[in-house]
Amino acid sequence: MSQASDFVVEQVDEDRYARATITTLKGKKAGTPSTGIVLRTPKELRAFIKFKLTYSTPNIGFIVSQLHNADSTTSVLTGENLVPFLDHPKNAISELARNSIMMVEPGTEYPYSDPLKKLKRILASECVPIPLRRLVRDTITKKQELEKTDKGRYAEWRTKNYFDFWRSVDSTTALRTELLTETLKKERLAGGDFGIPGGPLIVDSETLGISARINDKSKYLWSGRLKCATNLTLDPRTLENDSLIDDLISYLKNTAPARGESDIVIMKFKNWDLTMPEVRLNQRKGFRYLINKIEMLKMETPTRLFVLLEAGYQLYPSMVAGFDVVSTSFTGYDGDSEFGKGGGWGSFYDPKLMVHIGFNKIHDLGRFCLCEVCEQVTDIAALTRDYWNFQICRPHFGLTVNGMVAEVRKLIAQRAIQDARVRLEKSELSILKGLIPDAGIA
Repeated sequence: MSQASDFVVEQVDEDRYARATITTLKGKKAGTPSTGIVLRTPKELRAFIKFKLTYSTPNIGFIVSQLHNADSTTSVLTGENLVPFLDHPKNAISELARNSIMMVEPGTEYPYSDPLKKLKRILASECVPIPLRRLVRDTITKKQELEKTDKGRYAEWRTKNYFDFWRSVDSTTALRTELLTETLKKERLAGGDFGIPGGPLIVDSETLGISARINDKSKYLWSGRLKCATNLTLDPRTLENDSLIDDLISYLKNTAPARGESDIVIMKFKNWDLTMPEVRLNQRKGFRYLINKIEMLKMETPTRLFVLLEAGYQLYPSMVAGFDVVSTSFTGYDGDSEFGKGGGWGSFYDPKLMVHIGFNKIHDLGRFCLCEVCEQVTDIAALTRDYWNFQICRPHFGLTVNGMVAEVRKLIAQRAIQDARVRLEKSELSILKGLIPDAGIA
């Protein structure tokens, strides 16, 4: 079977700057706009399986994991050992995996700035290629040596060491081949349906060049039937640099697939939140500029699929304009308790405000919406933490996101996509409405 027939992106509807497609990947089909749910832990995987088998959520067509936790998420879901999940029918779990497009991202940006706890998890994971684990090991050693006595010196060392590592990958054939080959092999073994190259966090033209070369070289090493995606992980501050964004778009334009073929472009911004105060104004302008450029690329080559990972609160405007697939965690990212907030009680995602509300601020049932998940809550005081986290707030978030996608598709079909601005205007995210073109823009 040819690569072109293994992966097809077909545009089926459009309205101004938004579009709907059908993506077929190795027999799996997913309509876009679509959402990918990121799974990090066995508990999340178990809760997600129950969620998907309980509720109708056709607009969550992608499952995403990071390579360092794939051994307990996607590799389990796509493997033969489903013993931990036998409280669900085995054939139903297999069917869920067969109907979901799997993405296993390399997570090569984590050694740049992430906390010790996450670095230790990466170091301990056999899914992570050895060269990257060596980088993480050195980072942990230096962190433990210097952070308590000289944080400034540690931060300076960490930044230099991180980018020196990627310069070595770029310039040393043996190291580059080892890292790229192992990354793509481990992604395939972990259940990934296509390759996602690793690369440095992009902060300037040098790191963009390194990332571009790694992407291009990875495509020749992929052992699956499908070519690799193009993967670009960016520091949010790059959005303040129009010339750098122009260089990025020029690279994507020059790597457009041949006529009739399809490809995947993945972007991810590290630790970003465009809802922050006015200090982030230039980043919001920059993201709108990037979205506009992506829209033009899609018009030139409609067979390309554009994916935004870890969209955070940028999820809704990103799926309206610019990206076909956006991913978000089953926990709702920083709005939930994943990072020690709320005493371990997950935050509740308010569908109208479009932000998370701390569990300690939910004093009565009036806060809940009328979705299938929320209607189960009749007594807040009787809730246990695990039941709340995995049976209520996270499934509620997933159901809400699924509904957002359905709303966007409906607006496209009705040729009323500009009305997506209304939802943002009435929410706590009104500052992001400028990311969506207004009614006067054709």
